[in-house]
Parts: sequence; C-alpha cells; structure tokens
Amino acid sequence: CHHFLNEKNWFFPKEFSTRELEVLVCISEGLTNKQTGKKLFISAITVETHRSKLLHKAEVNNTIELIKYCIKNLRIKYDIL
Repeated sequence: CHHFLNEKNWFFPKEFSTRELEVLVCISEGLTNKQTGKKLFISAITVETHRSKLLHKAEVNNTIELIKYCIKNLRIKYDIL
C-alpha cells in the first residue's frame, strides 16, 4: 500500500483528501480495514470513516461501485488501480 502518495501523481476530484486516496489504494489492493489501518498507522474505525466518506463523495453504495467510479473518473500517472 502506497501510504505516502504525492498529490501531484494524481488527477482527482479536489474533494478527495490525500488520506482518503491512500485508503482507496489499499481498498484497490484488497486490504481489509484492519490491514489498511496497520499500513497507514490509523485505527480500523478511522479507515471505515474514510471509506464511508469516499462512498459518499463518489455517490456510490459499495466498494465495487467505488472501484468502478475510480476507473472511470480518476487518472493516476502510474498503474495502481
């Protein structure tokens, strides 16, 4: 999981925070909330909060729809999704 993402490597809607994008990368790698928390040095509850914010901001209902949204709408300079 890339937990020191540089914003200039991403082209994304401004409403996504850097931390939310870090969580998004971990989600795309199939990590659980607990695993993501360990990678990013935050609690699993905080990960769930970021995940919920991502779902809300992308106006989707679940992780599959979130990943589909990202494939369609986010542009990343290197291949991680």
